[in-house]
Amino acid sequence: MTGNIAAEVIFERDRLLVSSVLPSGHVLEVGFADWLYSAPSVDGHASIPVAYAELYGLAALDPKLWVRSDDGGDRQELSLPLLLRQVDIRTSAEFSERVQSLRDRMTDSEAVRFAARRLLMTPDSRFDDRAAAICAIGYRIVEARDTQDSDIDFLRSAARETLAMAPRTERYARWITSVTMVLTYVAILLRDADETEAQLIETLSYRPFLPQLSLLHTNFSRCNLLLSLIRAARHDTVGAYAALDDIDQVFRIGVRSSWIDDNVRGRSQYSEIFAVMKVAQLADDLKAGLAVAAEEGRMAEFAASTALTSISPIVKSLQVDGHWTAVLAQISASKSATSNRRKAEEAAAISAARQGLPAPAPEGDDLSRRIETWLSNEIGHEFADAVTAFRKDVADALCRDDMSFAQQAGVRLAGLFAHEAGLRQRLMVSWPTLRMLGDARLLTGCLMALDAPDAAYRSLRDQTAWCKHVLATYPVSGSADYDNAALFVFTGQLSYLVANRYLVPQQRHVADRSIPQDFAKTFRRVFKDEQLQVKVTHIIETLTP
Repeated sequence: MTGNIAAEVIFERDRLLVSSVLPSGHVLEVGFADWLYSAPSVDGHASIPVAYAELYGLAALDPKLWVRSDDGGDRQELSLPLLLRQVDIRTSAEFSERVQSLRDRMTDSEAVRFAARRLLMTPDSRFDDRAAAICAIGYRIVEARDTQDSDIDFLRSAARETLAMAPRTERYARWITSVTMVLTYVAILLRDADETEAQLIETLSYRPFLPQLSLLHTNFSRCNLLLSLIRAARHDTVGAYAALDDIDQVFRIGVRSSWIDDNVRGRSQYSEIFAVMKVAQLADDLKAGLAVAAEEGRMAEFAASTALTSISPIVKSLQVDGHWTAVLAQISASKSATSNRRKAEEAAAISAARQGLPAPAPEGDDLSRRIETWLSNEIGHEFADAVTAFRKDVADALCRDDMSFAQQAGVRLAGLFAHEAGLRQRLMVSWPTLRMLGDARLLTGCLMALDAPDAAYRSLRDQTAWCKHVLATYPVSGSADYDNAALFVFTGQLSYLVANRYLVPQQRHVADRSIPQDFAKTFRRVFKDEQLQVKVTHIIETLTP
């Protein structure tokens, strides 16, 4: 009777709908814990609505589906749809896997909302789980971009209750700032300028915890950027510059305290570093434009015209739909009465800043500086030429399967890194050269991987630590630098994966089914040579356990 019968579930905002194509004379039944619901087949279809209110208080949903004949005959159990099994969340681990996970979580937005609301209505639920549930609902509210979303009031109430549970300590800082950042985005969606600024400032009040919690630096950099534009709209030049300047510090502190060299926890932080780097690049661009806008008295226009599309999909959607622009317009309008005074203060501040510039250096000092710059450039160029030549040699060896080159490559690589360490104190190596050096070590590790895996692992493990130090040390300025630094991060991530997924496999990375595809995609992004791609792919496939 049930061979071809399957049930479908649809999660709506206030109810669950269970339905099935069913022959006449039969009844569909669905059970949750001690609750039982049924509906007869009508015109070959049965449908059962279940109000969420009756399910929120259940410790376990324990869903079951049956079909029976309406004359009281035997009842036969149906297989559960995947989504119905997924929402039966009973532990913190299950909530993390099915709601928070970036790779395996439920994709149905209303099902996620139901699971999150159910957790928030559960007495004695853990603070971390509650905060994660708030974020799950909040981001889906913003993604839906509905200012009348029925979950907004519930979200804000749950956030207040949850934040009241946690003291301002390192233990809770990560999740507190995740919640306040979501509340920021919801406030932007609602075009509430005061609440937007208040939540940004509240988030940044946890900035002192950054060295201990590198996971926060993505939120802090985005907060600083948004706050700088709010201050620009208010004609607060000094405040806007201060927020922009802090983004570089957030980036470097975040990198220094990151886990990118941790063989188990490091993988996800490469993407975080890349995300913050995009914010830092925009901040650099804004500084130059801000100075001109301040002189011309058009700070508010400058803030409103700044494109935020590269920051994150959420921020992009809020700007494209006009919510962020409306927030800036409110702030600018609220300060119109004092705009003339602000402009006068700005002009005085700019004039004072210019008067405070150091006097031109004496001619002799200028000559010394030019000589030093020339020497630095010459040394840097010689080193760059040596790195470029070595990278080509090791790539050629890989392409012709010349594994005998590995020993010579290891010796030359060690010499280049010793040279870079000596030049690093004076920052005499350019970003294109740093990128090429990182490429060379990755390719050398691949060359050694099959015949000398231990040496390859040590070299690539050292690469991740070196990447961390370089990113925290070398300044990045201009689009060319940022382009090369981004590729440098990708090369570091590739080195990390070869070391910790393929040479000395860590169970966490072996279990992550997305890594092979991500590795291939990133390698093609960094290395355009198709023959090199084929050779390295073969090595990786050979190493795959």
